[in-house]
Amino acid sequence: MKKNKKNLKAVSLIIVVVLILFFVPNIYKRMRVLKGISGKEKSLFISYYNDDTEGTFKYDMLTGSMAKVCGDRFNDLHYSNDRKRIIGWVYADDFVGFAELESGNNELKPIISLDELNILLSETGLKKIEREDGDGSGLRLKEYKSGYTLFSEGMERKTLLYMEKTGDSWSMKKIYENEYGSSDYFILEGDKEDILLIEVKEEVIQGYSEGRGAIIKKRLQTGKTEYIKKLYITNDMFDRGGIDITEDKSKIIYYEEPYIYVYNLKTGQIEKTVEVKKDKPENEEVVYIRLSPDGKHLFYALREYKSFIGTLERWNFYAVNLETTETVKLKKWRYDDTFKGFDW
Repeated sequence: MKKNKKNLKAVSLIIVVVLILFFVPNIYKRMRVLKGISGKEKSLFISYYNDDTEGTFKYDMLTGSMAKVCGDRFNDLHYSNDRKRIIGWVYADDFVGFAELESGNNELKPIISLDELNILLSETGLKKIEREDGDGSGLRLKEYKSGYTLFSEGMERKTLLYMEKTGDSWSMKKIYENEYGSSDYFILEGDKEDILLIEVKEEVIQGYSEGRGAIIKKRLQTGKTEYIKKLYITNDMFDRGGIDITEDKSKIIYYEEPYIYVYNLKTGQIEKTVEVKKDKPENEEVVYIRLSPDGKHLFYALREYKSFIGTLERWNFYAVNLETTETVKLKKWRYDDTFKGFDW
């Protein structure tokens, strides 16, 4: 009996030692990588759903905790320019269209309904959005001047539009078109001229969505176009957005397999190179990258595919300290978790 108790104590001690050796280094690494993240830097807004829940959530990168801020999903969500509101596409029982969510009181306010948007698209000579396809995939709305910019053509995103409301009436016009589609974009407003920074496809390989692409700079008043960087585009880079920009608009990050690059727009130089290390390179794709508000950390999501009576997918979250380029895995999600939007 005493021998059994000794054996049990020995086994228990071994288990405790193994747990300490496994968890303590991981906890220390997480603290080291996320050093300096606090306040608004620690929270990521996420739109996702699974069999048990759906909505828009605030994800705490330090603790991994989730807080629901809205029962509706804000698909392809983005911050407003003042970072006080979340803007995205909402597909709910009582409203389908673009709306905004006040981050303070979590109040949903409609911007434009699907019916109103379809009238504008039709008048501009563009394809309407069918209600059954109205989950908002690829429809990304951003504030610009006194109105908004958005892509049409769903996930292909071939046409960038500007729309504004005067009184009770909306107007819409095209400001950019690309034959093969675009990923994400940013508009830098200037005293004399506004500049569009956009990641585009330039050629598509027959039967696939890979091909040649580029990040370009287009002056919206004169139409002058400059190339910032030529890229090879992979399948999933365009699903959610393959580029992001710092709040002061001085640097961008972009992904070209297998690296994420920090590029200084003023000097034209690459400042940092971060290798994306995949556990299963043949089954994983980078589908989202985002910079922290202070530009000192970046976030990326890997989507892992698994074929088993159809295709399953699971997302993994990572954070990178840009000073050291050290990476830590934040969370491994379940196969039934489906994501529709992020912003940091």
